[in-house]
Amino acid sequence: MLACGIVAAWLGAGYLSRIPKSKIMGVIAVLLIGTAGLLQSKPGWTLLDQESVWRMPTTVAAELLVGTISSLLAVAGGVSSSPILISNFGADITTAGTASVLISIPIVVTGVARHWFTGHCRSQTMFANLVLPMCIGSFAGAMIGGHLAAWVPTDALRLVLTAILAVSSVKLWMKSATGRD
Repeated sequence: MLACGIVAAWLGAGYLSRIPKSKIMGVIAVLLIGTAGLLQSKPGWTLLDQESVWRMPTTVAAELLVGTISSLLAVAGGVSSSPILISNFGADITTAGTASVLISIPIVVTGVARHWFTGHCRSQTMFANLVLPMCIGSFAGAMIGGHLAAWVPTDALRLVLTAILAVSSVKLWMKSATGRD
């Protein structure tokens, strides 16, 4: 999953300047709703049997899609990796979330490097005024979330994440319908 995500992040970030956001927002909205649906599957349920020859090829294809989309959107993609881990490997939401974060780190670094090399990161003040505070907040939030994950029921975690994805999907769909970038 990691190797495919890195390759796709590099390629996706390269295509970013060629694709108008108004064209891809609707597709991404549908993908988010699909992700939300997969997250609601029962723990231990898998799309394919462990012995299936299709398990790895579908995982590779799905992670290529995740890496491409995450670099197009300049996001980590961990939310999209979680359903792959749930549906292809039967992981519970907590395990899938932890693994997807670990998978996302090199994917994010690759996407950022590609955006940097293609000139999408021109503002040095953006890093000081936006990225640094968000990194600090994300770090603190991850620490709190990691602690709470041990106490919050997995069904509640899945429900909250599904709701966030569904709301995001609706917002993207509405944005694509109005044609705003």
